[in-house]
Amino acid sequence: MNRSHLWKLVLILLVVAWSVSEIYPPTSKNLIEAFEQQSSTPNKTFDEIVKKAQQLDASNSDRAPGITYSNLLVAISTNDIRPFFPSNYINAAVERDVTRGILNRVQRSDSSAWAWISRAAPSSSSRWT
Repeated sequence: MNRSHLWKLVLILLVVAWSVSEIYPPTSKNLIEAFEQQSSTPNKTFDEIVKKAQQLDASNSDRAPGITYSNLLVAISTNDIRPFFPSNYINAAVERDVTRGILNRVQRSDSSAWAWISRAAPSSSSRWT
């Protein structure tokens, strides 16, 4: 192998190793924080929901997977959370349970290490569709 090729290979391997170290391990963010950040029109009721979910989350010391989602569902209870999110956030006509649909959308958009790809994707009103 030529010396110039060796340095190119080393540089490429370093960049690939750095990229993998930035991505791995893929970890999700706190669902309650994502729920709070993605809301469009929070008010007193919304703040109470978030506060109750945070209290429930803090009281569960076992930290079982999926417990934050359950805590958020318990905190929401029978409240309608549609007014806190944009009207096109989910298709309410298709969803059986709108609350779970919104939570699933929040979870999907923030749990992925590749979330920036879905946010950067062109909208359906793009000229290429």
